[in-house]
Amino acid sequence: MFCDPITIRVLTVSAESVSPPSEPYDVHSPQPLVSARLQLLHMVYLDTPLKSDFYSANGTIEITFKYEPGAWPLGSQDLEVMPMFHLITCAEPDLTQGVPLPDFVRGSLPNTLVGRLGSDMMYRKCRFVYYAQSISSRRCETRTEIRTPPAPALQTLSINCDTVDGNPCIRVDVFPAPICGQINDIDYKILKKYMSPGDRDYSLILNVTFDPIVRENETPTIYYTAFYGDALPYPRKEEEALAGVNMTHLIGNTTNCLQFDQNGFCLENTGNMVSVTGIRFDKLYGITFCAVKDPRNLTLPNLTDSSRAIRPRANKIYVDSQDYVASRTGMIIGIVIGAIALLIFGIIGICCYINRKQKQENKLYQLKLAQLESEKECRYTDFPKKYVALAHLMHFYYRLMTK
Repeated sequence: MFCDPITIRVLTVSAESVSPPSEPYDVHSPQPLVSARLQLLHMVYLDTPLKSDFYSANGTIEITFKYEPGAWPLGSQDLEVMPMFHLITCAEPDLTQGVPLPDFVRGSLPNTLVGRLGSDMMYRKCRFVYYAQSISSRRCETRTEIRTPPAPALQTLSINCDTVDGNPCIRVDVFPAPICGQINDIDYKILKKYMSPGDRDYSLILNVTFDPIVRENETPTIYYTAFYGDALPYPRKEEEALAGVNMTHLIGNTTNCLQFDQNGFCLENTGNMVSVTGIRFDKLYGITFCAVKDPRNLTLPNLTDSSRAIRPRANKIYVDSQDYVASRTGMIIGIVIGAIALLIFGIIGICCYINRKQKQENKLYQLKLAQLESEKECRYTDFPKKYVALAHLMHFYYRLMTK
């Protein structure tokens, strides 16, 4: 009776009369409806080969979904739910054979669906999209198709060794390798120069600062290590702009990390700065910086490989001796000019001293002349007056000498 279609006519009843019946309205058999969103219960590996006419796999992946039956009057046992299970992509495609879609059947648990796939989907790292697409009623023989499910009902399923329970995958830990040659620019200056026994030329210690290229969503850098060596210039400017210089032979390496812990992680660093030793004047060198992402993987590319396609960029280092000599010449010129200025001021001071002394001697000479003249004029004057004049003269001489 529940599943039969019915026809309805409506009458209006009052205390006095009954209205004529309305036009007949057909009510079709009820259609079941469940939520289009499926819940993934589990995904396990079975050590059972899966074979068909055009497909074979050494193992089986069993997938179990659960659906919500809703308030269907005939109960969930009357419902048949079929999911839409569609392959999106695989990280490692296999073009040698087709991939059959699984047939989902009712599971042993209530309101569950079980389907099986070949285990190669796990090794190829495939992704699927799924939702509840078709719901049927056995007794009513009606079906509901969900062609455009709501966005939350569309879910993706990744099948790989990390998501499949009980898989026989041999796990190989992969740690990020250092990234080399990702530097915008460098700058350097001489910290120290020295000459080793038996050498004719100076060796230099350089302080090299660098500007690294940092990208979003990149593994953080633990520290930087730099490799430097002899280099040759590229014949074209375009090559130099892209690859820097052609480093032909490594002579040393350095790092910006000052202290490491027991696991190889950096505890203290100098920032974007390293010290480079063994550099000579007027010789071309190259330096390549590598950003270490994980101390468990220190595998580096071939920094002197002949193929520029795989060799990272090497920045140029060249210390011109003429620049250094010019700087010394300027210093010497400054010292000479300072010495000349000091000598001139000294001569001026000596001349001033001699001039002042000469003036004092002239004044003393004039005083003696005045004294002689006074004695000559007052030779026959009264004796007391002579001594008074002499006292005035001695007072004038005292004031002159104390100035």
